[in-house]
Amino acid sequence: MAMLAPLLPMVDWFMPNDLQLRGLTGCDDLVDAAGALLARGVGGVAVTVGEHGALLVRPGTGPVTVPAFPTTVVDTTGCGDSFNAGMITGVLAGCAVEDAALIGCACGALVATGLGSDAGIDDLSGVLALIDTHHPDVADRIHRTLDQHTARAGVALES
Repeated sequence: MAMLAPLLPMVDWFMPNDLQLRGLTGCDDLVDAAGALLARGVGGVAVTVGEHGALLVRPGTGPVTVPAFPTTVVDTTGCGDSFNAGMITGVLAGCAVEDAALIGCACGALVATGLGSDAGIDDLSGVLALIDTHHPDVADRIHRTLDQHTARAGVALES
């Protein structure tokens, strides 16, 4: 923690898994552990908790749990990295943080279905199809946000 402390105020989202967060902070309770990072200046913490999805902790708001997707787990290699990539994609596209984390959870679920760090993910369309199946109300909101983002950017995302 001492080595990271000077950098933490520059971090918008700290995105560890539950074991990493507990190990880094020495706190067993994930909300308390995330709070320890917020107290050091981190903008928000998105901690993955395996089959339980993710937990979002930000200043000034209560913790939010984002659900995992049902999946047949073959290999969890790369699931955390794919969660991070999905969440970052959603945040950069202008999605609400909770929706961005749901994109991340969908990415993690897809990666878990095969061997290797990118198994199960072919493209954004596949990620969005998984969200469409399990959370159609949220999927509509995500699709609208992505459409608005691509219109502003003047490019077409594959979705």
